[in-house]
Amino acid sequence: MVNDFVDQTNLQALNAAIEAASASKISQLTSDSRDTAAQTASSATKLQDLSQQLNHQVEQFR
Repeated sequence: MVNDFVDQTNLQALNAAIEAASASKISQLTSDSRDTAAQTASSATKLQDLSQQLNHQVEQFR
């Protein structure tokens, strides 16, 4: 009976460790996604600026 309790406790501890590792990985993926979104927004702004500059230069030659 005590061994069953010990086995159950060990199993619960293992499950808790697995859950914690999973939560940590999800947290890292979320952080990476935020970083990627920020980089994408920055790149989009730079592309828009370059497009406007190009359009301005083209208008000067017309």
